[in-house]
Amino acid sequence: KVDVAVKQRLPTTEDIQAEAAAEERAARVLQEASKGLSKVDTVVKQRLPTVDDIKAEATAEEKAACILQEASKGLTKVDTVVRQRIPTVDDIQAEATAGEKAAKILQDVSKGLNKVDTFVRQRLPTLDDIKREATAEERAAQVLQEAS
Repeated sequence: KVDVAVKQRLPTTEDIQAEAAAEERAARVLQEASKGLSKVDTVVKQRLPTVDDIKAEATAEEKAACILQEASKGLTKVDTVVRQRIPTVDDIQAEATAGEKAAKILQDVSKGLNKVDTFVRQRLPTLDDIKREATAEERAAQVLQEAS
């Protein structure tokens, strides 16, 4: 466990005086800057819509409605018909016989296949490989004993 000590330096009299002088300088700069400013009244200008504005807005809606009406005259009404073909008896029988046909084809093809035995060949370790492994184990055991 390590103890950590933090050293702090207390401000000196000079530090305190320098800080007070900086505050005084800042106050003087603000006073001199405010002398160049003048008082201004702000006026908020807000215009209410005129009668012409209201009429223009109303006529814009009417114009848009007329344009949509004219455009809709060129369109023709179409009924959507959903057509879904129901499978016939022949379709159902063909689907059932398709599975049988596929099974028969697999049987016919499998008759032409020959049975084969698979041999797994592995290389056995040589005498040198066994000796190297034994010495590596011994070295590892020695290192573990020395570390303990």
